[in-house]
Amino acid sequence: LKVALCIEIIMLEYLLWVVPALASVQSCSTKALAGFIVNHGDEEVKLFCKREGEQCKFDRNCCEALECKMSADDGITSTCQFRLVPTDYVIDSKKGLEWADYQEPQSEELAQKTADDSLKQLEEKNLLIWSKIVELVRLRKEADKIELKNLKRERVLKEINRLKEKKKELEERDAMEMKRMEYMNEINQLEKLEAMEVNNTLMKQQQVSDLYKDMLGKVIEKEQQERRV
Repeated sequence: LKVALCIEIIMLEYLLWVVPALASVQSCSTKALAGFIVNHGDEEVKLFCKREGEQCKFDRNCCEALECKMSADDGITSTCQFRLVPTDYVIDSKKGLEWADYQEPQSEELAQKTADDSLKQLEEKNLLIWSKIVELVRLRKEADKIELKNLKRERVLKEINRLKEKKKELEERDAMEMKRMEYMNEINQLEKLEAMEVNNTLMKQQQVSDLYKDMLGKVIEKEQQERRV
């Protein structure tokens, strides 16, 4: 989902890049723009003329250096093609280049209608561009949310790993402490056994010493009795 959003954002950013005059178009008032188109009919034709290969009705629909001719592909539709010989025009020494007789001149009403249509097309394009901008902002917000969620998830995973490492260290420390305590208990038991052995040895020695004293006392007492006799 994040990759798809990034691709769409790049496409929308490219759309904005190829429309550098967006800010100036948005700042124009509708009335001023309409007046400009009406007063500059020729300029309007240049702005919204048909390009080579596009369908047309009259030569004036085509851009400069193009003329409206029947397509060689199907022989039915007319498209704008590069003008080779100006056969569709009447040259007058005073007026210069004029439209042929079979082409109706552009009346004031038609010029107004053309200007209105052009203005409508411009407004539609402007609206489309701004809708793309709104969509771009929305996609950026969604991408930021996804990135924020990923950052939070990474932080949580890091915290989990840290706690696992801490738990492992504590377990190892506890295991070492248990081993140390077991070792100390064994030492204490050995010391107790050694103390008991020493006590038993001393007790036996004391018993032997007491027995020897008793025997010696009896011998001395017997000798004294014999001397008295």
